[in-house]
Amino acid sequence: MNIEMVSFAVGSVLVLIGILGGGFEVREIKIPKVGMGVRVLALLAGALFVCLGIGESPTGGDKNVQASSVYAAPPEKPVDFLVVDDLGQGQISEQVTLLIDGKNVGDLTVDREHPHSSIKINVSKAGQHSFHAEADAVFNDNGATLAYAGTGQGMIDVQANEKYSLRGSISGNTWLVSLEQEP
Repeated sequence: MNIEMVSFAVGSVLVLIGILGGGFEVREIKIPKVGMGVRVLALLAGALFVCLGIGESPTGGDKNVQASSVYAAPPEKPVDFLVVDDLGQGQISEQVTLLIDGKNVGDLTVDREHPHSSIKINVSKAGQHSFHAEADAVFNDNGATLAYAGTGQGMIDVQANEKYSLRGSISGNTWLVSLEQEP
């Protein structure tokens, strides 16, 4: 027996007390005669309990129909989005391992022969997702070759079929990697 049924049953008994004024028996329960004030209170409380018993369930107490199928938004659908990486100015190569929501989704590699790389990623639903990137980048700085280990993490707001670009910046001896939505 669930709470809606109990509420409805108690409310029904209180309504009977309010209408009849007591002096009746329900199974092993004997209801004595009550005065007018108690009858009014019993009627009001009974009506409240009956309404709660009916109102708790969006289907009028019928638990065979799931409330979620009546009132909930449709389930979220998986979405695909694209992450791209392009060889930057003065950059010789770059390799990035990308994790979305803690899951390795792949590597992007760019160099002079392959200056553009992309990966299509599927997530369970649109909205906020975390990313983490580990990168190695090599630059030509006026004839000197400089190698940087890079990292980056943050949140992105994923929308279906959108494009996000890997961006990098040098801070000291670290290559800072970010993921930005394309306009």
